[in-house]
Amino acid sequence: LDRSAAPLGFGLLVAADKVVTCAHVVAVSLGLTDTLERPPSRGRVLLDFPFLAPGRMLTAEVAAWSARADDGRGDVAGLALEGEAPLGAGPLALMHGGRVVGHDFLAYGYRPSVAGDMPTWVPGRIVGRTDGGWLQLGVGEMTGGLRIRAGFSGTPVWDVQNGQVVGLVTAGSGRQSEWLAYAVSGETIFDAWPELRESFVRACPFRSLMPFESADGDLFCGRDELAAEAVEKIASNEHTIVTGASGSGKTSLMNAAIIPGLERQGHAVVSIRPLTQDPL
Repeated sequence: LDRSAAPLGFGLLVAADKVVTCAHVVAVSLGLTDTLERPPSRGRVLLDFPFLAPGRMLTAEVAAWSARADDGRGDVAGLALEGEAPLGAGPLALMHGGRVVGHDFLAYGYRPSVAGDMPTWVPGRIVGRTDGGWLQLGVGEMTGGLRIRAGFSGTPVWDVQNGQVVGLVTAGSGRQSEWLAYAVSGETIFDAWPELRESFVRACPFRSLMPFESADGDLFCGRDELAAEAVEKIASNEHTIVTGASGSGKTSLMNAAIIPGLERQGHAVVSIRPLTQDPL
């Protein structure tokens, strides 16, 4: 919120007393330039949970900072709440690493150009990564003309396939003819606020029907002996086939245990998958 308690952007509750958002959102909320390079030395950040505690404002101090760079890096602010989050507010797991390009996403934000407008869900697709580590967000099949613009800064990017937050919206194009936006990736957020890695490790490892990715190695457990045996066989044979019933966890075993195990031995691993629409 700005000094008049008007909404400026969003944040993600990542622990009971920690919120992560974009550095430029915090800077503007304190009346400073959005390109502020160092953490603000004065003032408290105002924020609220409008759906759980309407009208109740909380304050937070800046605990982590990574300014936005011209080459598309950074733009992360970590906030330590100075009071308890409202009852019912639960932290969400933040994904780092893993395969996200090509996945559908949802983002929730305001359209400030429309007076009194309610927040809106905008669908899209993650189309790539920038050299600086941001995620490039593109148009989806069912956007209905909706776009990510000012008013979405700091809002979580929800990966539909993984069922997790994979980043925070940091920028959107203002051109009417262009549907383009960017998000700070989970890796960038963890680099800016290393303390969050503990909350990631403690996060619920359940991935619904989606397989584990290589970035989930710290959460994947229970198949250490099988993984070690598979790594040994693959490393010592020219061809190895991993088979099993559908849904038995072959992909998760490969992604989160076998591939990391081979990489630790110094092997370069290339993952090749058939096209979704044409398995042949």
